[in-house]
Amino acid sequence: MGYRSFRAILIIAIGSFWSASAVALDLDDPCRTSEIQDTKTALFEPDRYAWDLFRELNHPARLWSKCPDPAKNFGDDGPVVWETWRNIATDAERSVFLPRAGHPGPWRTASPDKFEVASLFDSTSQPVVRTLADLIAPVIQRRSSRDRVKFSHTLWRQRHNAVVAKNANEDREGTEVRINREAYLHIRDNELYNRDVLTALAAKGSAASLDLPPETKEIKARWLEIEEQDKPRFHWVEFENEDGTRQTWGLTALHISTKDLPNWFWTTFEHVDTKEDWVNDSIDAYSCPDNPINCDAVPDEIKGTKWENYRLRGTQVNFVDSLGKDTLLANAQIEVNVERQSSCITCHAEAAMEPDGNHRVPSDAYLGVPKADKLDNLMQMDFMFAFERASSPSDD
Repeated sequence: MGYRSFRAILIIAIGSFWSASAVALDLDDPCRTSEIQDTKTALFEPDRYAWDLFRELNHPARLWSKCPDPAKNFGDDGPVVWETWRNIATDAERSVFLPRAGHPGPWRTASPDKFEVASLFDSTSQPVVRTLADLIAPVIQRRSSRDRVKFSHTLWRQRHNAVVAKNANEDREGTEVRINREAYLHIRDNELYNRDVLTALAAKGSAASLDLPPETKEIKARWLEIEEQDKPRFHWVEFENEDGTRQTWGLTALHISTKDLPNWFWTTFEHVDTKEDWVNDSIDAYSCPDNPINCDAVPDEIKGTKWENYRLRGTQVNFVDSLGKDTLLANAQIEVNVERQSSCITCHAEAAMEPDGNHRVPSDAYLGVPKADKLDNLMQMDFMFAFERASSPSDD
C-alpha cells in the first residue's frame, strides 16, 4: 500500500472516529493562543494595530480547529484564520443565521469533512473548493411581517455600481462576511440568530443582549475572478458554480472591525492592482512614518509574501478627530462611488431595529456623529448589520 493511499484511509478512519466521539469533545474550545486584542494600541497607534490584525488574521489556518497553523508560514497558500470563522450568509453551509432560525450548533463541526481532518495533519494536497453560497446575496429588507421586499440583484448592482465577477452566480456579489468565535458564541447562546428574540428585545427597548463582547471581530472580504497567472500576487480561492465549473477568485479588499473600543475599531485594505479605482489617499503612519499620506509601502514583516501587494487604506476610531473634523474611511471595492462621503463607523451606528422587528434601512452615506433623529425609538444592533439576516421559526 502506498503512502498516499494509507494516508487517505487514515484520514477517513480518524474522521469516523471523530464523528463517533464528538460528544466527548468540547467543540466550543478556543485556540491555545488568544486572538490579538490591544485597546491601547488600537487607540494610540491605530495603523500599527491594523497591520497586527492583518498579519494574525491572514495566517494560514487549520480548518477544523479554526486556529493558526504553526506548521505554516505567513504568506503560504491555503485558507487563513478568518476564512474558518462563521459565515453570515443565510444559505452558507455553516452560517450563523440559518433558515427558520435553526440552531447553528457548536463553533466547530462535530462531523469534520475530509479537508478539515486533513488540515489537522498538515496533509491537504489540494485547494479547498468553496461554493458561491459563502458569498452574501442581496439582503431581504424586512419592512413588516407581511410586506417583505427583496432588492433584485440588478437594482442592487445599479444602485452601488458594484463590480461583479464575470461568471458569478446571478444573485451573488463577490462579498463575504464572517465573525469570530466570541461573537458567534454570544449570538448563539443568546439566540440572537432568531428574529423573534430580537423583536422582543426591540419591543422592550432593551439592547443588553446586543452588547457584543469586547473580543468580537468581523471581517468583510471582496473577491473578484482572476487569471491563473495572477495567483502569485493574490490571496486566492477556488469557488464552484452551480453547474460544477470552478473559478479562481482573488482577494481585492478586506475590511476588519473589532470591538477593542466602545465604538469599535475600523480598518480596511486593498490590493494594489485596484489602484485606478482609489479616490481617497491611503494613510499609513506605520509603514510610512515620515509621510503617511498616500503611503505606498508595507511593513517589513509583510515583504516577500503575496501580502506585500496589499495596502492599508486607513483606520478609524471615532466619528470626529481631535479638531472636530468628521472622520472618513472607505474601500473603493466595497463603498463604490461613495468613498468621499463614507464613514464605516457612522454607517454601522445606524444598524438598528424598530420595535416591531423591522430593520431600519440606513441613510444615504454621510460623515460624522450619527444623526439622533435617525435612531429615535430604535434598538441599535451594536454596529453589526449581520443581524438583518436573522430569521424566524415561522418564516416560509
